Amino acid sequence: MGYFDKFPTLYYDLKGTKKFEVAVDILRRVRIDYRLADTSMYGEYTIKEHDRPDTIADKLYGDSELHWIVLLFNEIHNPYYEWPMTTSDLIKYCESKYPGKAFLLDLDTITDSPLESVRKRRDHKAVEGNYVFAITGTQLDLDGPIGYLVCWDRTLGKAIVIEESGVFAPGDHIGIAVTGSYEATASGVIRRAQINLEALHHFEDDNGMELAPLASYNGLVQAGTQMQTTSTVDEYGRTAPLPFEETLLGAYLNPLGEAELLRAVTNLEYEERINEARRIIILPHPDIVRSIASKFESIVNEEL
Repeated sequence: MGYFDKFPTLYYDLKGTKKFEVAVDILRRVRIDYRLADTSMYGEYTIKEHDRPDTIADKLYGDSELHWIVLLFNEIHNPYYEWPMTTSDLIKYCESKYPGKAFLLDLDTITDSPLESVRKRRDHKAVEGNYVFAITGTQLDLDGPIGYLVCWDRTLGKAIVIEESGVFAPGDHIGIAVTGSYEATASGVIRRAQINLEALHHFEDDNGMELAPLASYNGLVQAGTQMQTTSTVDEYGRTAPLPFEETLLGAYLNPLGEAELLRAVTNLEYEERINEARRIIILPHPDIVRSIASKFESIVNEEL
């Protein structure tokens, strides 16, 4: 029997016409907490590339209809999003989630921008739908490469650009302009240009702990034996933000820095980790799976 075959029915006005019809009471919920059971009653299972809940149930319990136990035991409510993807499906998913190119920018100091429209501002601003242009001298190069901005991360100075016409490369000075006009609201130099799928997602230390990109960085921080700091104190006791070149992101963008020590996790690696973590599930022993199904049916049909 399928999962909802075990649920009680009720009379419900499905269409609001005061004509009651028999419907399954799908709002009832039962949760299995395997942590309260004897450990000999369940075990780990690693989901293989093309495993599905029904094929696992058929392989382990001899009944594909018990697929709901595989899901219920692991609190998987939506197998379309919570079940591990195949390698090909994961790549397709990531290509859709991380389109285009990622530019990591060394943003201009506002007063040092070659563009007058940026110099008039107090901060860099970019929003989805802005355009990206190359800068030639003190002007946007309207005849040069152009791209469409779909995501802007001010903390990382990261611009996600699609529909690139022409080629932007590291070292190019670019401006981000308001859609419908040529007045730029941000400018900077491209330090890294990568396919977004392979671009930076986050930094971490040698122990796998995530690090703040605009906090301090050195070998001890990377080893996990020193805490990051976000400010510096001068000889008069005044605090100020760390100079960019002393931050983790500054080290990452500095070609002469300690980039080889950095653990920079890409977007693809991040999604692969999530997908792999979903492969380890907990399953009940075949000897007790029928009693679980019977108990489930009994509980879900109890009078409320």
